[in-house]
Amino acid sequence: MKTIEARRILQVPVKRKDVTLITRVPLQTTEKAQINKATRQLISQNFNNKVTQSSKVRTNVEVLQKVGNRVLADAVVVFLDKNTYTATALKMQYEMVGEQVTLKRKIERYAPPMTAMTRVSKIDPATLQIKASLLKDLKIALPQGVGPKALANTPCDDISTAVAGTNDVYNIFRSAFASASKKIGAASTKSALLDVLKTSTRLVAWNNIGHGNTNLLVQWDGTIWNTDFNSAVPFKGIYNSVILLNSCLVCASPYQIKNAIEAHHPRTYIGGAVSLPIGPSEGWMWGSGTGPS
Repeated sequence: MKTIEARRILQVPVKRKDVTLITRVPLQTTEKAQINKATRQLISQNFNNKVTQSSKVRTNVEVLQKVGNRVLADAVVVFLDKNTYTATALKMQYEMVGEQVTLKRKIERYAPPMTAMTRVSKIDPATLQIKASLLKDLKIALPQGVGPKALANTPCDDISTAVAGTNDVYNIFRSAFASASKKIGAASTKSALLDVLKTSTRLVAWNNIGHGNTNLLVQWDGTIWNTDFNSAVPFKGIYNSVILLNSCLVCASPYQIKNAIEAHHPRTYIGGAVSLPIGPSEGWMWGSGTGPS
């Protein structure tokens, strides 16, 4: 089987601060602009070291309350490291009164709260039969079932080695399974991936290249959290599939994303247990080059 060549460590120097506003409170255009400005200001003032170490800073702001010119908001900020596939998430709550902005509290290592673990239902007999047939003959063409046999994706269209690695894996999948799906950049969205993982009864392999951490995987338009897998409805795509995550710390303590995915019974789960450098790590995943000690 073809392997991916190990590549030099690649730095991604471009910084972008994307602020997404979520609110049920009616806001004027000027108020939205003030919130955007205040959020960027707080991030720069309080987390400048993280900003300088990041290729991108993604922020989701939720307006909790608005009384007169007083606005109370939560912001979840995700920093994407420029040298490794590490994503760091934090949460801050702040108050804005006119031009005055006050940071009320911050959570340095943020993870969405898990209220209770949900017991996953059993996989239906039809999916069990389709997966069993595919594992006996990987190239079999099944008219029944839905979704691709394999998925290779990366949201990192600005990282040349991530794109090259995804194309290489996609070609490996096509050779092994006779068909596969590929999602790069804007196609690698949170909803698109979760749809495949939930509904694809044919899926037997998934390879993701991108930023992550113990409780998250970053996609083009948002973050897949470990809590997204806390579902009584089984993820048919994950069941009996090989999961390959070229993302930092997704196989490290306290194992939130690993445990959440493994609750849906993949055949194999492989992911980064340490910080994976952009460039060489794409080759390490497939046994090419020298991995971390």
